[in-house]
Amino acid sequence: MNEDRVVGTAKNLGGKSQEGFGRVPGDVKSQVEGVINRTAGAVHDLYGQAKETASNISEVSAKAPSKLRTMFAARSNIVHTPRLWQRFLSGGCRLGRRD
Repeated sequence: MNEDRVVGTAKNLGGKSQEGFGRVPGDVKSQVEGVINRTAGAVHDLYGQAKETASNISEVSAKAPSKLRTMFAARSNIVHTPRLWQRFLSGGCRLGRRD
């Protein structure tokens, strides 16, 4: 949980309490301010979630090339496939025959 989400949640809770305190004496202005603060907190929390998701996606995409290399290295036929196709297309070998 990043700082934006914490601030958004705090604003949301503050807005809820402000709305509740305004409801007790019937103060409409405090109720409206509470709803506005609660909405601002929810928006700030959503911004924090989006920021966190973008960060997670960038971390995963940075790790992806090394994971793909290790996956392809474990399967030698996948690594050598481009060379085999190059030899096949140039007439140097037939599919099904191992050199």
